Amino acid sequence: MTNDELLALEQRVNELKKLYDNYFAGLERLEPLKKREALMRELRVLTQEGSQPNTQLQFRFNNLRSRWATLEAHWTRLVKQLEEGKLKRPTLRTSATAAVANAAVPNAAVPNAAVAAAPVAAAPAPSPAVNEDTSMRALYSKYAASRAQSGEAPVSYESMVASLKKQVPAVIERFKCKSVDFRVAQKDGKTIIKAVPIS
Repeated sequence: MTNDELLALEQRVNELKKLYDNYFAGLERLEPLKKREALMRELRVLTQEGSQPNTQLQFRFNNLRSRWATLEAHWTRLVKQLEEGKLKRPTLRTSATAAVANAAVPNAAVPNAAVAAAPVAAAPAPSPAVNEDTSMRALYSKYAASRAQSGEAPVSYESMVASLKKQVPAVIERFKCKSVDFRVAQKDGKTIIKAVPIS
């Protein structure tokens, strides 16, 4: 195996991980089984072929195999939870306006380290603009994927939006800011959303 071939293999594993994250988050309807099986066969063949041409490639290949084993165990566990009804994927609705109008759930936690941002307008809750809907969908995609990866129960898009909308007036009042960003973060192994005031 050459360096370029190993890079391509690592990229395919990363792409499959994204597909599974989206599947468990409810953004993909079907489990990407064919791509998983193809990668599994390829890794098995490379393992049977023996040592790689040099120590560095062998080290990277061993790390990739270990990561693959961890990912497979994680995916298998979540698929089993889906089949047993212990894990339910959220169903996304196309209307952001309806989502904002839904009853609110308890506020999202406010941690310290941020990963991905989505702006929320400071004005009270008129019908969201297209760009706001897009950014909120992007935030939800990262939030839901992070929760799925951590083995946490899914939260619907509507619930997340309602919770964040509730926080906006309080954050603006507290920090005397003009608007608020929300960011996905991890705290103590759990996925939370951080409110970031914008002057």
